Amino acid sequence: MSRLPDPPSTPAARLQMALAMFTEGVAIMRENLRRKFPDATDDEIRGKLRAWLRERPLPGEGDPAFRPRPLGQRPAQT
Repeated sequence: MSRLPDPPSTPAARLQMALAMFTEGVAIMRENLRRKFPDATDDEIRGKLRAWLRERPLPGEGDPAFRPRPLGQRPAQT
């Protein structure tokens, strides 16, 4: 079994990791929008991406994908 790398130990390294994760998340969302709106221009995709970044609720503030639960509790089966 492979071992996960140790988390960054300095504030600068943690910030760098957070920014890299944010950048990857934006790239993923851009590709999702491109698949959802295949006929949209680059400017339209940029506009939709900006709107998503501005308007998307934070976890715990209405994001439907975020459902906090106690540790060890399995998600409800639907």
